[in-house]
Amino acid sequence: MFDPGQALVALMYALPLLIPAIVGITLGAIHMQRVRKAALLVIIASVLLFLEGGYNVVSQVFIIPLVGDALSWEVFGAINGGVYAILTLSATILLISAAFVGRGQGQSAPGGNADQDSGAGLSHVPPQLAQAPNHRGALVLTLGLISLLVFQPLGIAPWVIGVQDLRAMREGRMDPEGRGTTMAGMILGIIAIVLFVLTLIAVGFFIAALANSNWAY
Repeated sequence: MFDPGQALVALMYALPLLIPAIVGITLGAIHMQRVRKAALLVIIASVLLFLEGGYNVVSQVFIIPLVGDALSWEVFGAINGGVYAILTLSATILLISAAFVGRGQGQSAPGGNADQDSGAGLSHVPPQLAQAPNHRGALVLTLGLISLLVFQPLGIAPWVIGVQDLRAMREGRMDPEGRGTTMAGMILGIIAIVLFVLTLIAVGFFIAALANSNWAY
């Protein structure tokens, strides 16, 4: 029997997966023209996470009520663990791959034209930017997504790195091309930290309520 209250609770539990999945699909679509391969990997990983969140809702609302009658707990545990393991592992691998895909495409091919190509490519770039180190936007974005999907306390890393890199970009000490990706990863890290703090607060209220109920008996 369908229980709207149980469905709402299941949806709340699935939000830590559904929100980053929607954010990942949006960011992948935004950066599709600039970094097609990385954006495609992020979109696929986000779709897998969205499916994981949807499966969480379906299992809580429709499958768990059947356990004990039409399905044993052992079979449900095996199926449930397998689905979560496959989806989470696949999404994590895709996100990590997205951070490194296409890294070598900007390097000059070996040969006598290396100096000529590098000179032509940097002829219109200001001297201070030509010597600036590459941005870490892909790394910050990957850390932000992983912190939302796997380990929320990790969100402090993209938050701190993002703040430092954005300051370096404003001061001309880092390539500003990764500003959008760096800011997106930093925001995801902040969201992960906020969700982690809210989870701790909810756990604290739950423990307090449980303690009060024990005292009542």
